[in-house]
Amino acid sequence: NGTKVYNDCLTAGDNIIYADNWVVAVENRADITELSANDFKEGTVGIVGRAFTSCENLTKVVLPSSIKYLGDSCFAKNKALYSVTLPGLNLGENLKSIGTNAFYGCDKLANPENGNLIPASVTSIGEKAFVDTALWNNPTEEGVVYAGNWVVGYNTVDAEGKEINITTVTLKDDTIGIADFAFLGCESLKNVRGAITDVRYLGTGAFYNCTGLSAISLNENLQEIK
Repeated sequence: NGTKVYNDCLTAGDNIIYADNWVVAVENRADITELSANDFKEGTVGIVGRAFTSCENLTKVVLPSSIKYLGDSCFAKNKALYSVTLPGLNLGENLKSIGTNAFYGCDKLANPENGNLIPASVTSIGEKAFVDTALWNNPTEEGVVYAGNWVVGYNTVDAEGKEINITTVTLKDDTIGIADFAFLGCESLKNVRGAITDVRYLGTGAFYNCTGLSAISLNENLQEIK
């Protein structure tokens, strides 16, 4: 804010502010109700942290195929946001990372009924990227929270408000990754079972301070431990 780049965008009447191929800020947030791929300039590579935070009327986002990086809290606290299409599903496979708190507090955001929320190209999801979303508040019976085929955290309360005692986690088939600090401080966790052989990416501190977990089996498909 206050730079020539920023002021030039304002002069041109743009709501989305760029620095080179990165979205760095947004003006007139209340006026933004939907974002399509055509709303971004060609070759947009990333969205910086907090760029679209608290766009109170934003309901739907379709990102262009060129985007590789979503910054920390980039779409956080968008209470009306219910639909997000990330690049890599039908538009190519460019998206690599989703930042910490990226969709934090998007109350209505859930896993789609058809398809997969997270593209196969993603190799990293930050801590609490989907906390306090509809998908966060709908964990598995064992308390595991999924965004697409990624484990993004755990919740000790189910969708009906009943407490879950997390002792054993059975990963669903085709689980690709476990996000940063996904099981942070889950001291009751003792066993991880299921499709651990499918996991390719193990995030920073994924099982940090899981004091009851004595062992976990890694696999030949694992490509990265952060």
